[in-house]
Amino acid sequence: MQSLLRWSIENSAPNSSATTQPMKAVDSGLIDYILGPSPAQQMEDALGVATDYTIEEGGDEDDDDESTGSKATRMQALANVEMLVQDIDNAKHLTNKNMKMWKQLQELLTSPKSSPNIIKQTLWVIGTAIQNSPEAQNACLEITPIPAILSYLGANNSSKIRSKAMYALSALLKHNKAAVNVFGAAGGWDVLRTVFSDPLITIRRKVSFLINLLLMPATDIRPLDIQVGPGLHTPAALDTSTSPLPSPSPAPIVHPNSHASMVSDPSSVNTSPIALKAMREHKLLDSVITTLVNAQYEVDNQVQENCVKILYTFAVVCNAPFTQEEKLILRKFWDEQNNQVGNEKALAERWDFQVDELRALKMKLTTG
Repeated sequence: MQSLLRWSIENSAPNSSATTQPMKAVDSGLIDYILGPSPAQQMEDALGVATDYTIEEGGDEDDDDESTGSKATRMQALANVEMLVQDIDNAKHLTNKNMKMWKQLQELLTSPKSSPNIIKQTLWVIGTAIQNSPEAQNACLEITPIPAILSYLGANNSSKIRSKAMYALSALLKHNKAAVNVFGAAGGWDVLRTVFSDPLITIRRKVSFLINLLLMPATDIRPLDIQVGPGLHTPAALDTSTSPLPSPSPAPIVHPNSHASMVSDPSSVNTSPIALKAMREHKLLDSVITTLVNAQYEVDNQVQENCVKILYTFAVVCNAPFTQEEKLILRKFWDEQNNQVGNEKALAERWDFQVDELRALKMKLTTG
């Protein structure tokens, strides 16, 4: 602080009688003292603590463990990283290969020395870092995390680890065809089928939501090089008989840490054909129907809604057929649900559908 004061006095505006002196350069250490370390440096330092097995691990914050007081622990370090990577620009720092932060996360995820709490916290960091950044998704794929993540979805793990594994997996697969291909090769579809019967309701909600998301075609994505300027959406504006078309706008800059980088290549986000194939080959559709008509656990409205939306995306959006046996089972389920609520409109509201969408799905169950 004394150095800062001395620098301020020496470089203050000179009086009229003093000789003008050139301004002295500010010491970089002084700037760091004033502004604090950058987010990238904070993340690197925190991961250094997290991977140092000589430092106390600390308790899970969910357990309200206050025994460590203000002392830095490995769990606190990972919590700090998770907080920092909530910012997409901070998450980009993980891709700096010179800092090797993804490698450190891989170590924490796969090391036999990692406790369940450390694994849970690491999954949380990974999921948060990649959920809004295609660049981070692709960097994460380089550490081959999918086999480890799938293993943590197993019933032998705690509910907290399974939940965070589902969180990380969803973030990695969302709008990323390359990740879905790796996931399929690792046996991921069969794991998802078993997760449908997870006793934790939040996990069943997440997996049913994820399957519908992966099944949804990316037909609403328009390439960035198709530019539509003001007034060009009407036929009159496109009439070139009296005036030429305006010059096209320059192509926008595509930043790798935004989803624009994937929208510029629509095929890279289209997971629908892979998921559609998996619905039959890995009997995911059977699990969806079983969850609806023969639920192992108490009926959950959100899971039921997600499963009906999977059926809609499968049959109406993707135009995939049901077997006759599936139609009979689903029509019976449909009639039971309709009788419970009383009418078609109420059933549509229960499942968050438009009435015409519900009718389109019903048509798929009655035709053929």
